[in-house]
Amino acid sequence: MTLLLLLACGPDVAELPCRDGFARAADGHCYPPPPTFTTVDFEAALANLGPCEPREEGVATDLESGCSYYFCPGDTFEEAVDLLGDNYTCSEASGDAFCLWEAIGIEGRWDDDDDDGLPDDGDGNQRVHITEGSLASTDDGLGMDVPISCFVESLGPPDRFTVVDTVDGLMIEFMDWDDAGLLLYDFYDTNRYLGSDGRADELYLYGAP
Repeated sequence: MTLLLLLACGPDVAELPCRDGFARAADGHCYPPPPTFTTVDFEAALANLGPCEPREEGVATDLESGCSYYFCPGDTFEEAVDLLGDNYTCSEASGDAFCLWEAIGIEGRWDDDDDDGLPDDGDGNQRVHITEGSLASTDDGLGMDVPISCFVESLGPPDRFTVVDTVDGLMIEFMDWDDAGLLLYDFYDTNRYLGSDGRADELYLYGAP
């Protein structure tokens, strides 16, 4: 009986103070403050990039079709080997086979439902991945190691982008253009150390929708 009386006389939980940094909501519970988001000025990040220097010569690449070295989304693995040769390596991850022609800097991605590390027969390539060292270039000089400013001049502002704050100021790490079916990443500097340097490190071509 004494215990029941003590509980009955205890303070109402809704009247107890919230811990530091928390606030009481209408339901009587204490909640932390909502997260805050910082809006990044894309133009400010773009201004920190170097001037456009398009590639003057390169191997045929077309954003509308998503093709490079005449290798396209939808091509079978057999068609890719006919185009790019048999000097490739394949690896498996998450039910897909990734096959890289390292000498020319081109990679494809196919279904690998049997998990044998090779593309399934007759399956179509999901996208064209242009990697380090590739000579791929569009008619207007967009390609690997080309300043990001060239892509913005040619394609306009991206639909999505990621900006990182570095010791050198705001740098653009990722850009995505829906209409062009293009993803661009800039994770490394010219010495392949981690850190954006304003030049394209990887390109993913899906073809225009």
